Amino acid sequence: MFYNGADKEGCWKIGWIAFDERYTRVVARSDTPLVSPGPVDPPYRDIAFASSLVETASAIWLYYSVADMDDRRATIQPPVR
Repeated sequence: MFYNGADKEGCWKIGWIAFDERYTRVVARSDTPLVSPGPVDPPYRDIAFASSLVETASAIWLYYSVADMDDRRATIQPPVR
């Protein structure tokens, strides 16, 4: 699952979390943000919010906004199993 989370300074980024097969226990979580859009011009803040995703046969397209004004897409390659 992808989620929006903030640090103590209120900088929002996109992370991921994985659950067991019954969704009763967290089995893995990102230590660092999955998407970091980089610096933005003042007075805007370096924040990213996940908005939706599309799963294709070979990748995940994660749509997100930056600083509440720019829409972007990240292409995420799932690990090979």
